[in-house]
Amino acid sequence: MRSFLRTLALVVVCVACASVPLVAPTQSTLTLFVADTTIANGESTMVTATVSEQGGTPVHNGTVVTFSATLGTVHPSEVPTDTVRASDSLRGSGQATAIVTAS
Repeated sequence: MRSFLRTLALVVVCVACASVPLVAPTQSTLTLFVADTTIANGESTMVTATVSEQGGTPVHNGTVVTFSATLGTVHPSEVPTDTVRASDSLRGSGQATAIVTAS
């Protein structure tokens, strides 16, 4: 019975850990690239964030990057990294300068 309870507790802990999103540790570096610096209303461009830990070590796959923009739509707003990068789509709306951020 004890063995069963230990195994059950381990499974519960593993399942709980799998549902918590990964975040980059403090002192990590995030570099943001935008494919096109100018887009028309309704057009889209690719936005890519590269994330590395303080010593230059890549973050774990699945680390969540949150994108936002002051103008236009970033969809989806949260993207997990895949081999250090997270890519998202920015759709233009209006005619002005948009500030795109990632965290």
